[in-house]
Amino acid sequence: MTKAELLGKFGKQDTVIRVEAWDTDVTINQLSISQGIQVQAELFKGQSIADMGNGKVNVSIDAVSKSTILAVSLALVEPKLSVKELSDMGQDGLAGINEIKEKLDNWDKPKK
Repeated sequence: MTKAELLGKFGKQDTVIRVEAWDTDVTINQLSISQGIQVQAELFKGQSIADMGNGKVNVSIDAVSKSTILAVSLALVEPKLSVKELSDMGQDGLAGINEIKEKLDNWDKPKK
């Protein structure tokens, strides 16, 4: 397999999904490896590798929320929304954010 074929096989592709909570379609892109690392860093901020190895990881609700919003912001292609714009939405916007995050979490899982 050539480099171009390998990168093409695992390249990011836009996908249009329906976000029921927002009553609209949005275009998202699977996160790249480097974007996934960013999201994990936000989630486990302040945790050490030693803590993780010892099963002593404590993840706050704040960290989960911030990493979720970051992941959705990075994935959204259209409309493109920043972390601040997503964070400033009314509370009812959270259901749509969670729908998008669920799609990201289950990107490669077969549909049931």
